[in-house]
Amino acid sequence: MAEEAKDATAVVVARAPPGDPKIASVGLRRSNRDDDSPFAAVASALEFQDRSMCCVRRARPSDCLRRRCADFVAHFPDHFREEVLGQAPQAYAAWLSKADLNRHRCGEPELVALAETLGLEIAVWSTLFEGDAPLVYKPVNPIRRAHLLFSGAHYDLIVARATSGAVAATFDVEDVASARAIRRRVGDAVRRWRAANGDCYWAHANDARHPPLLS
Repeated sequence: MAEEAKDATAVVVARAPPGDPKIASVGLRRSNRDDDSPFAAVASALEFQDRSMCCVRRARPSDCLRRRCADFVAHFPDHFREEVLGQAPQAYAAWLSKADLNRHRCGEPELVALAETLGLEIAVWSTLFEGDAPLVYKPVNPIRRAHLLFSGAHYDLIVARATSGAVAATFDVEDVASARAIRRRVGDAVRRWRAANGDCYWAHANDARHPPLLS
């Protein structure tokens, strides 16, 4: 079940319908293969729930999230260490606010800012991590959780299809059953990948040269 984000928004729901919480399968909603992928993946997860976040006409949702992250870094510089950002927080915020950054890597600082500004718990899965647990970015009082798949260079959104056929892009943080089902399926896939390929650098989650991690 690999979905292109532009084709899938019509079927996105916030969660599996009440009374039908069982997850039948998990798959990827693919972001564009550029370094905007952390923002694009999270925007895809939230697009059906909060269109107000993109307040600039004709701007991409990912651009709006980028600006929100830049504002957060600028207003809360104590949350970030200069040695991690590579420059002072204010300078980093000015750099991050630019939309034409496809040649630059974006990742952990932006995920921290996204989690905090959106109140969204972000669980990042990757074959680069040992074990079957994600790296979790958790704000103070999260309401919902999104799962991302990280290749080492790229982020895609993990979505789940309920037995009813509804597709969920985010999940209630109290939804233990969904969290367990996703952990089992994605964790198993990560273990199989590492057993077959070792901990080699995985160029892209959607790279045609490699077998798909999730399908």
